[in-house]
Amino acid sequence: MLKLISYEKYAGDCSNLINDYSAIFWEKYHYDIKNCIKSIFYKIDDTKKKGYVLLDATRPVGIILYHIDSDVSVVHFFHILKEYAHVKTFKIMFKHFFSKIKLNIPKIVFTTEIFNYGEKQLKSMMAVYDFEQKERAIFSMHFDNYKVPNKLVEDIVFKPFTYDLIEDISELSYFSFAGSMELEIFPVGFDKEDFIQEIQNITNNLYGKFSYDDSVVVYNKDELVGAILSVVSDNILIIHLFFIAPKNWGKKIGYNMLKKYIAFIYGKNRYSHVVTAISMENLKVIELLEKMGFSKEATVRLFSRILK
Repeated sequence: MLKLISYEKYAGDCSNLINDYSAIFWEKYHYDIKNCIKSIFYKIDDTKKKGYVLLDATRPVGIILYHIDSDVSVVHFFHILKEYAHVKTFKIMFKHFFSKIKLNIPKIVFTTEIFNYGEKQLKSMMAVYDFEQKERAIFSMHFDNYKVPNKLVEDIVFKPFTYDLIEDISELSYFSFAGSMELEIFPVGFDKEDFIQEIQNITNNLYGKFSYDDSVVVYNKDELVGAILSVVSDNILIIHLFFIAPKNWGKKIGYNMLKKYIAFIYGKNRYSHVVTAISMENLKVIELLEKMGFSKEATVRLFSRILK
């Protein structure tokens, strides 16, 4: 008999769900997503994440993990095993999810794909809740054949991330993402306080183990122009947030910043590769990543709901 239990009360292991999701992802994209998914579970009891586990007796067969801020709810992981993936179980999990959030919240986004449902069936079910399908691309740079550039721009200076800079960084990120239209994560209408909250979420391990050592604020000469905030999972560095202020766009500062950052990370000799994800609508950043030597590993769908 199927039973839904809060993740806080569930004392079991969800590795079968992680492994099943990762196997499907590998079969579809030939990309190993397991460490990225495992990072979602890092110190989950110490974060704002909540969730539900769907049990068949004592066996976990479905899961939803999410967090809620004042203006957005992010679903970090959603998966139901194939033999249980039908409309009934989908509705069971969504009913409880929606009962715990305010339906008038401006934004809900699923950051992982939903597998084991047919395309038409999934689109139909998500349409009931007014979700639109979006696409994000996973890019990576492996260090196997990486060569440190002979020359790096000296005007680009990295300084350690510190909490006293959160407000200044948030103001820059607010203008940067409003300009880049990264709408599936940062919807129209967000203000600086929302970006302060988002940066606090990153540093509080909501998206994985935040790495102070690998996160930097970026200066061009003496002017603060951007930041790069990263999380880690085993030997993978995940760039979760990177940006430069809009007034510095088109001056190759973003390219030089990322170029210097990759050399900085490579020099630590800790990671096999660097990963980041970007909206398929953000053509300028995709072009920048490709110019840097990043390769697109997969184009994945996600679902986003923004109240008009």
